[in-house]
Amino acid sequence: MAIYECLRPVTRLWYAAALGAGPIAPKPRDTPVVRSGDPDADRILLVGNGPASGWGTLTYQLSLVGHLARGLTSRTGTSWDADFVGEERMNAASAQAWLGDTDVASFRAAVLVLGTNDALRLTPVKDWERDLTALLDRLDRDLQGRPVVVAGIVIPSRSSRFVGPFAGLADHHAEVLNAATERLVAARPSVRFHPLPPAKIQPFDSSAAYQELGHKLADVVHDALRAERLPEPTAAVDRHWEWDVAPRIVEITREGGSEVLQRIADEARAEFGVAVATVSILDGDRLYYTVNTERLPNSIPRDLAHCKVVVDSDEPLVVPNSSRDARFRDNPLIDVTHAAFYAGFPLHAADGHPVGALCLLNGLPKSERSVPIAALERFALQAQDELQRLELAARQEPADVAGSLV
Repeated sequence: MAIYECLRPVTRLWYAAALGAGPIAPKPRDTPVVRSGDPDADRILLVGNGPASGWGTLTYQLSLVGHLARGLTSRTGTSWDADFVGEERMNAASAQAWLGDTDVASFRAAVLVLGTNDALRLTPVKDWERDLTALLDRLDRDLQGRPVVVAGIVIPSRSSRFVGPFAGLADHHAEVLNAATERLVAARPSVRFHPLPPAKIQPFDSSAAYQELGHKLADVVHDALRAERLPEPTAAVDRHWEWDVAPRIVEITREGGSEVLQRIADEARAEFGVAVATVSILDGDRLYYTVNTERLPNSIPRDLAHCKVVVDSDEPLVVPNSSRDARFRDNPLIDVTHAAFYAGFPLHAADGHPVGALCLLNGLPKSERSVPIAALERFALQAQDELQRLELAARQEPADVAGSLV
C-alpha cells in the first residue's frame, strides 16, 4: 500500500462531511433516462458518478447521459435512448448494488464513468481492482460481447467540487487508479479504456462541458460498434412496481414533493437533533427518498438501505453506530457517506403492508435513548397518513395520467 493511502480515514471523513453539508450545486431531479421517441431506438447504458451525475444541471437531458445519447444519434444516423445508473455517492464497491435489477442485456453498449470519489477518498488500489473486476464480469456476461467503454477518472481538481485540501493527493491517486484500470481492461476484448481529459469548457459541471465529454465518449462507442458484428440486445423488460401508486408518489417528489411530508421531516429533525429526517418508499430494488433530496439522492439501492431492515421486519430500528453493527459496517454506502446513526419506523399502505419508513440520519453516533420509539412513532403515523392520502389521490387520477409518469 502506498504511504499516502494511510490518509484515507481523513479524506474519507472530509468527503462525507462535504457531501452531507448540503447542496453545493443544482442536480437533476427528473427520471434518469433520455428517450428519443423512436420505438426501434438503440439503447446505451451509462453507469457512474462524478461527471456522470449531472450536478450543475436540473435535468438529465442536459447532463452527460443526454449528450451521449444525442452524440450517438448524430454519429450513427439512428435513434438512441439512454439510461443512467449511479449517483455522486456511488463508488466502485457499490456499483453492482446500484445496477440492481437493471436489464443490462437490453442495451447495445455500456459506458462507465466511475471513480471520482474513489480517487478523492483514496480507495486502496487492490479494492478498486477487485470491485471493478466484479463489475466488468457482470457487464461482460450480460452484454455478451457488446462493447463496454471505461472512461478514465477525470482529474478531480478540475472536475469535482469535492476536492478541498486534498487536491494533489486526489489527482495523483486518480492516475494510479487509471493505470490499474488500463491493465484490467487490456485483458478483455469487448472492453475499451479511454482516458477522459477535463472538459475545456468551464464551468466543468455545465451542460456545455457535459456536451464536450459526451461527444468524446460517443466517438469511442461508435468506433467500438463498427469494429465487429455484435449480438442483438434482448428486448427491454418494463419495470414492475410492487406498489401500484409508487410511480406517482415518486413523480410528486421530483415535482417538489409534499409540503406535509417536508414539514413532518423538519419537525422530526428538530425534535431528535439529527442532521436529516426523511420519508422513504421501498419498491423493487430501489429506495426512494420523498423529502430533503437536495441533501440526499433521489434514490439508492434497496440492499444498501437501513430502511430495508425496517420494511422487511415491519419493526422500528435504531442503530446507534453503523460502523459497529454487523449488518451495516461493511456497507459501501456507509463507507462513502459515513452516516453513523439511523432510526426508522415502518410506514404502511392503506391495505396494511409496509412500503417505507420515517427515518433519521446523523453523521455522528447517538445514543439509542436519544430517540424514544413512542416519539418516533408519533411522527411516523403523521407521515403514514399523508402517504395514504397521496395513495388515494393517485388512484383517483385518470389512468393515462398516472400511468405515463414514470
